[in-house]
Amino acid sequence: MSTKILSGGRMWLGELITKIGQTKPLEKAIRIQMLHEYVAKGKDHENVLKSYVECMYHPHVVFDLPEGAPPYKQNKVPDYDQAGFSLFNFFHQRYPLYFVKGTSAYIQNNIKREQLFVRSLEGLFPVEADLLIAMKDKSDKKLKNFNEELIREAFPNWLPPKQTPAV
Repeated sequence: MSTKILSGGRMWLGELITKIGQTKPLEKAIRIQMLHEYVAKGKDHENVLKSYVECMYHPHVVFDLPEGAPPYKQNKVPDYDQAGFSLFNFFHQRYPLYFVKGTSAYIQNNIKREQLFVRSLEGLFPVEADLLIAMKDKSDKKLKNFNEELIREAFPNWLPPKQTPAV
């Protein structure tokens, strides 16, 4: 039986992805174990990770927002607990519905949609704001050791099978 890598209690998604980024390139098994331990912390942890993964990697989830980081005032709080808003809140309150094409009809005005996204970013701890921008742009290039291949290996049923391009 392997020993636990992650500490007990609540762990923010940004903390998990930061810890994954600190692993060595050949420690894929450790990264997978970290993901499984995170999900084992409880349904809220599983929901936030699964929702993030679906928004980031599911081919049918396309955001109705401009690409790149919008101008926003970065939250200056010293830790996650003081941020006032988290990715747990973002997914629990179903915020993606306001920003995803096909469901963003809740807010038909592009300016209002973008303003809500900026307010969300400003409420998050800076690491989670960066994760939200990466998710919106569907780009894991800045996320060290966290990618679709890792997620598919750790949780094979979370995403639809990869489509091979027609020749």
